[in-house]
Amino acid sequence: MTPLDQAVSAEYGAAAAVLSSTPSPYATSHPLADVVVDVGDGTTVTLLHKDVGAFLPGAEAARPAFLRDRRRERLVYEGLLPRVDVGSPRLVGAGEGWLLLEKVAGVELYQVDDLAVWRAVAGEVARWHRSFADLGATDEAEASFRLLRVDGPYLDRWMERASAALAGAEPPWFGQLRRRYGQVRDRILSLPQAIVHGELYASNVLVSDATAPVRRVCPIDWEMAGVGAGLLDLAALVAGGWSEQERCAIAAGYLDELPQLAAADLDACRLHLAVQWLGWSPSWSPPPEHAHGWLAEAQQLCERLELI
Repeated sequence: MTPLDQAVSAEYGAAAAVLSSTPSPYATSHPLADVVVDVGDGTTVTLLHKDVGAFLPGAEAARPAFLRDRRRERLVYEGLLPRVDVGSPRLVGAGEGWLLLEKVAGVELYQVDDLAVWRAVAGEVARWHRSFADLGATDEAEASFRLLRVDGPYLDRWMERASAALAGAEPPWFGQLRRRYGQVRDRILSLPQAIVHGELYASNVLVSDATAPVRRVCPIDWEMAGVGAGLLDLAALVAGGWSEQERCAIAAGYLDELPQLAAADLDACRLHLAVQWLGWSPSWSPPPEHAHGWLAEAQQLCERLELI
């Protein structure tokens, strides 16, 4: 009996059996497969098998080595997510280098045009962060689940990487930002801390309905989970080509839940996100459909925050 068969039997009973495993067309970094299981009475269920121990061709270079930890996502699914209901897929089984997850029916948020849905998702994210914060003991959580520590050295490291990536082509205003980046770092560190997803882009959020109110919001791919300012997740969620009015409408769903936060706090987190992408990886560029003008966005945010 294979480890996958053992996981299925442990979940559904000895009569359960794997009927098929088909590569998923939605894989981006790690191989994914749709696994169809007969649960023993003729009923079938489709699960998602994620091979976190392997990368698709070219995908390994898409993430800096210091961020990778093949055990992190499994530990988050096994020990952290069961403590707070954030709608993530249920872990059915796991082994060395692989996860077997509930396959959630839904669409990726980026496919949804309704701003009311995006705002509702932002509100849900705020409630997750508040619930995670209520758990307390983030230091213990960081160690137990191998979470990234989004602290001062971590934030500074991205500025160093961005400066190196722009060497020889750095615009004059970026030098001003580099000298004053401590203000951005300190502002982010002063914000309420929580357990964060780390890559809460719209492609990593499934919604069970494309119309408001959404029945289920499901964050997937917890490979970059960490402890840091919750607003960093919101910054990722609202990234992209929104108008300022649209972005504010989405962000209001989060900020209404945590009224002690200000729009300028979000701007600081968005600025860090832009810096992070500028320093992401010298050997990798996003595909054209995912490309974004991070340098122009960083300049605009610097002006808004009166850093340049």
